[in-house]
Amino acid sequence: MEKMNLLICDDEWMIRESIVQTALSMEEFNVFTAVTGRTALELLEEEEIDGVVLDMQMPEMDGITFLQHMKSRKKDCAVIVLSGHDEFDYAQKCLHYGAIEYLLKPVTSEQIRDFLMQLKENILHKRSYISQLNTYRQEIDSIKPLLREQFFQDLLQKSPDNETIHRMEHFLGLQICFPYLITAAIHIGHSAAAPDAADEPLQLYTLGKLIGDQLNHTLCSHIFHMNSDTIAVIAGGSSDSLDDDLLSAFDELAASLISDLHLRMNIGIGGVVTSVRQIRDSYTEALFALNYNNYTEMVSIISIHDISEHSPSENVHWDLKKSLDKLTAASATADKNEFLLKLQELLQQLKEHRDINLNSAIHYCCFISSLALGCLDKNEELMNRNPYFETSSQTTLDSLYAYTEQLLEEISERIKSGTENRICHLADACCEILEKNYKEKLNIREIARELGISRNYLSTIFRSKTGYSIVEYLNGIRLEAAKRLLRNNELKIYEIAEETGFSDTYYFSKVFKTHTGVSPSDYRNSFIE
Repeated sequence: MEKMNLLICDDEWMIRESIVQTALSMEEFNVFTAVTGRTALELLEEEEIDGVVLDMQMPEMDGITFLQHMKSRKKDCAVIVLSGHDEFDYAQKCLHYGAIEYLLKPVTSEQIRDFLMQLKENILHKRSYISQLNTYRQEIDSIKPLLREQFFQDLLQKSPDNETIHRMEHFLGLQICFPYLITAAIHIGHSAAAPDAADEPLQLYTLGKLIGDQLNHTLCSHIFHMNSDTIAVIAGGSSDSLDDDLLSAFDELAASLISDLHLRMNIGIGGVVTSVRQIRDSYTEALFALNYNNYTEMVSIISIHDISEHSPSENVHWDLKKSLDKLTAASATADKNEFLLKLQELLQQLKEHRDINLNSAIHYCCFISSLALGCLDKNEELMNRNPYFETSSQTTLDSLYAYTEQLLEEISERIKSGTENRICHLADACCEILEKNYKEKLNIREIARELGISRNYLSTIFRSKTGYSIVEYLNGIRLEAAKRLLRNNELKIYEIAEETGFSDTYYFSKVFKTHTGVSPSDYRNSFIE
């Protein structure tokens, strides 16, 4: 085991030497000594100190000041304080600044050994914790590339909330938040001169690195793979001319590098946005622009702003895009069932336009699928589906539409099932509250607030689940309890009314007779022989 470095800081020679000898006899410490607080601080800077035995009163600097300096310099050492002051204020301050123990002088050799053992255990525990923490950190670091890819895909598909974005940005060491942002979608193909297919993954990885290196000369960019043949780019900067900067960077890349890789590269560039949550909108435009690329050239680059004159078929695209944009904007606040119906309507609208080519339809269906999946809870199994991969793998319009239609139906069923389960859960929870607390004065509004829903909604779902209003159900519970007391108890009628939660004897008797046909007294007498 690696020895622990112990610093003993005490100006009293006898005490200092006693601690030194005891520490050395334990054979687990390397010992450093200091007579003044200033010397001790210098040793802290020069050596990796694990533990400190600190005298409260020293020349040049007292123990409190020493502890303050330690804290300001973020020196995380286990500290035991020795003091001649039997005052609570001193002890409180020492513990506040990180000391693990405050001991009064004089100390015996046995006490010295005991507090050194305590110091040793504290250091070992801290080492174990740090070791475990480093192991976890290494494990997390190993999966960060996957988390990074998933985060960027979520950014383009689901528009996470700002808190999640900032948290992941910090966790993954990314810089996402800029005054201006832009995205690009890059479709990768192979020329006839391409090498063996086995080299394709390496080529794509190389291409991603080259694109990143080229763009980062002028822009801060993030490059990641959406699927086997599509690379996405998110770029940020302080200028609203990002689209021009991106075009120039891609032109330079194409001229100098792409031809050497025997790859076809077709690029669509979206519009400039001013919020991270608008990135998805920019990427929708990038995919839209990508569909108008010239796939006969080795490198073809088009921006959404280049599409200015629309043919009749392009007008179809723009109509669909506008509908998709509206749905995207409403996705966060819309009722899930209504939202899915609108997505199904958009899919039907898409199916009716037979002049749309397969690539265009794939991109629309991809976003329809992504928006639909965004309606599900994160723990839903369907959330593991990859709409980019699954839509891109379709080879005909019919199979593409069939896949998208089936996915929408599955999601719709899951949401309906989830809604029904939630209704059952809320109704059951309300029943449980009523059964446990029927003796108390209950307020439906307060029960609803406890369940996190409105009073009216609770009343509606409760009746749909039980067939009774909440008051009727509660009175039923109270009446059954009252019957038991009337049969087996000598309590007076008014006492039974109070015991079962009824507001007064008259109301109790009225409700009882309405439900049983007899008064509480007659009911009791019927059980008396």
